[in-house]
Amino acid sequence: MNLTKINKIIKDIFISENFFLYLYLLIPTVIMFSKFFSEILILILILFILFNLFKKKLSNNIFVRNPQHNLLKIANAFFIFFIFIFINKIINFTNTYDLLKSFALFRFSIFLLLPLIFIKIKNIKFHKNLVYFIIIPTLALNIDLIYQFYSGKNILGYSYDFGYKRASSFFGDEKIAGSYLYFNFFILLLLFNFLKYKKFLISLILLTYFAIYLSGDRLPFLLINLSLIILLLLFFSEIKSNFLNNKIKYFLIILFVLILSFNHNFKKALITHKYIGTLIQIKEFDLKKTHYYYHFNKAFIIFKSNIIFGTGYKTFRIECSSEKYQDTLDKSYPGYFNGCATHPHNYYLEIMSENGAIGLLLFIF
Repeated sequence: MNLTKINKIIKDIFISENFFLYLYLLIPTVIMFSKFFSEILILILILFILFNLFKKKLSNNIFVRNPQHNLLKIANAFFIFFIFIFINKIINFTNTYDLLKSFALFRFSIFLLLPLIFIKIKNIKFHKNLVYFIIIPTLALNIDLIYQFYSGKNILGYSYDFGYKRASSFFGDEKIAGSYLYFNFFILLLLFNFLKYKKFLISLILLTYFAIYLSGDRLPFLLINLSLIILLLLFFSEIKSNFLNNKIKYFLIILFVLILSFNHNFKKALITHKYIGTLIQIKEFDLKKTHYYYHFNKAFIIFKSNIIFGTGYKTFRIECSSEKYQDTLDKSYPGYFNGCATHPHNYYLEIMSENGAIGLLLFIF
């Protein structure tokens, strides 16, 4: 095989849009096992975009034809937001590592352009297989998470966190399985009208709901229930009709859930599960008795001293211990502490303290 043929093969594989398209679709699966390798895939895809932009291939075929596309607007908005974070970090320079991390945020605004590119690809085989890149990882994560909940370990040996009552499955130490399934849950709902195998999809949606519950991720579970209530109100007649047409199937599903509920291990977990604890906390809520109160207070103090620009990206962990941000709270209070952490546990307060009013306005925009 001569050099010309080798170059042609390499070009066909690594420069073709379809190759990068499948790399893009692999990210939901890869990220479950390795955040590092998913970042490598993102980097490769960004280089693909930049390479084609340099050749003006994408700018002519995608962006010029779609100047008002919503995704392009969103990408531009993120780009402006990240520019501000980077410039603000230069102004409030603390260390080179965090400066580089703030610069690396630009990858997300570029990454958002990928759907604009790939939506133009006319590949029938790809469109038929598209759904499997969502269904297979979702199904695998559901099964493994449920197995981890009941057995104490998943198939890779990661243990169920009995202290925090969290199941992480393939994510290991990162307790984000519920959040991951939360997004996939709504993607599955969107796919419902486009797939033939509706009974299988309904079963997978219910299984995903059950897995999110078992994950112990409170916010995704709360948001899904609120969303389902809203959907029920909006589409009540359609849902009622579907239920009546499939009442035997739904009866079997409810029966299956009841059988699980009477299982000793499940019942014990249900009683001691953090959802019950959360309800009790809400009933007897006193913000001052939680560590969040001190995180929030410290973030707000930092913001008040740096209203316009904040203190810079990733600086809360540094600034919170500074004497100039000392609070006036009662230090003899049993739950008192200085409020220091890697972040203040609230997106808005984190942006306010680190990027000021300008950063917060850009974020809201």
